[in-house]
Amino acid sequence: MISVDGRVYVKYLGGHNRAVQLKTKHYKTYHFVTLNNIALALVETDDLDAILNVKHECCSGTGRRICVIASEKDVNIHLHGGRG
Repeated sequence: MISVDGRVYVKYLGGHNRAVQLKTKHYKTYHFVTLNNIALALVETDDLDAILNVKHECCSGTGRRICVIASEKDVNIHLHGGRG
């Protein structure tokens, strides 16, 4: 887990720019930005459980989770375009 100023990199599994809104006490929206085909956002640690439990909504009403904690490899590719 890579953190910056108390926030953690989270990867959106859809691979595109996306805004994800948390339906918690205070509605928050995190914007996932795609660079080098990886969509990441810096998420406050207080919101980490909520964003990791957001599921893709589809016609059946249930879906898979759409966010995971980004690996070091994901962050390096996103920020620097390579694995190094």
